[in-house]
Amino acid sequence: MSLRLLVTGSRRWVHAESVNEVLSFYTRLAFEYGERLEVVHGAARDGGDALAAGWVSRWSRRGWPVSQDPHPANWAAPCDPECHHGPRGVHKDGRMFCQYAGHRRNSAMVASGVQACVAFWRGGSPGTRDCFEKAEKAGIAPLVLKWDDRELVNNEWLIEKSPGFKTALF
Repeated sequence: MSLRLLVTGSRRWVHAESVNEVLSFYTRLAFEYGERLEVVHGAARDGGDALAAGWVSRWSRRGWPVSQDPHPANWAAPCDPECHHGPRGVHKDGRMFCQYAGHRRNSAMVASGVQACVAFWRGGSPGTRDCFEKAEKAGIAPLVLKWDDRELVNNEWLIEKSPGFKTALF
């Protein structure tokens, strides 16, 4: 059995130590209940997702009871009726992409049987917000670590809790 933890993170999140601490905590929690930790993430190449993927890779090679379930967005997928953006986006190299693909991916991650959600949210990232709000609507109280790009007082993270979140981690 696994504790499935959804990790959503802004692409500009660069503080590995915060990701390391949170994932270590959830690993210990899962282990106390005789379970493994399975980290569900969006497989972005930068930021919170990449830091979480790297952490899982390092610690699973060392024998820790952790694994990952990456959910990369399919940016090349055709648009569907749920898409409410204008024309398809265009990459610098000319390739077209669906601007709603990340939102579809977030919905799939929330619906994948996750039991908890942690968001590493920097600079008001709309994709990270979309994911943790979908988790909250699904009855999963997210823990949101927020970095708003201003000088942090004493280098401490701002932690926002939804009304349903019962345990303080820090």
